[in-house]
Amino acid sequence: MIVRGSESKLYIPPTKNYVEVLEGIEKVSIGGKTPLSSALYNLILLARRERLRDRSLRIRAFLITDGKANVPLYGDIKDEIIRLGREIRRSNIELTIYDTRTSEIDPGISYIPLLSEAAGAKVYKV
Repeated sequence: MIVRGSESKLYIPPTKNYVEVLEGIEKVSIGGKTPLSSALYNLILLARRERLRDRSLRIRAFLITDGKANVPLYGDIKDEIIRLGREIRRSNIELTIYDTRTSEIDPGISYIPLLSEAAGAKVYKV
């Protein structure tokens, strides 16, 4: 999924082909608004849809972000991140977060620690 503007959009359909994913990532432009809640919500819906096809499916998701969400779905972003993160954990979605924040001092709020805790996600610094 690509998170941009006011909502997220499916960019590469679910696949086991990591080459396709890596090639797709190379083409993604960055910057602008970050509707992180929309991306997490759509991840949950996508996982549910795919599990209807195959109940034994193992779902892994990779989130590449600085965690600076600034577009809510319906209200408070912090509350949304917690609720959606908990639903990701309950849905048995294995989430890995790649943290793109720089080591420079940055006054912006990043929701990566909150999401990581709520979803049980591993975080890697890139």
